[in-house]
Amino acid sequence: MRQIWDRELVTYSEQLNSLREDYLALLKPEFDQVLAGLLPNLEIELGFSCGWDQKRGLDAVLADNLERDRKQGFTSAGPQRADLRVKADGHNAAERLSRGQKKIVVSALKLAQGALFYKLNSRACVYLIDDLPSELDDQHSRLFCSYLEKPVISVLSPVWIKRH
Repeated sequence: MRQIWDRELVTYSEQLNSLREDYLALLKPEFDQVLAGLLPNLEIELGFSCGWDQKRGLDAVLADNLERDRKQGFTSAGPQRADLRVKADGHNAAERLSRGQKKIVVSALKLAQGALFYKLNSRACVYLIDDLPSELDDQHSRLFCSYLEKPVISVLSPVWIKRH
């Protein structure tokens, strides 16, 4: 019985993984463009971890982890464990960046997602920003706000965001 469930889980996990990788491939150029405008001297790399050792395959990982997973009461490998990996200058961004830089990187990621959404659907996003100056100095706060006042991204010419 377990093999039937595992086979289905593996099939749909691989499909989901493929969709996530495709999405990230579309998102990266948008992200790079936005980040270059906000933090031009910072090299950020986006990566993706699918949630299991792809060299071994999910079916082998599930089989190897079966007893431990039963004891823990959950499946420890699979698409539910997927993660976006962010590196700064080749190192884990969480350990390398200041709080303000992290906030700008996350904000650039959100703006890139909005740009990609518009590109794919011709529908704009609304951005709700709470307490931007809490972790950004005046220069970066102004830069971020001036970015929001421009047409969203050059590829999105008709869309404007107003500051309230």
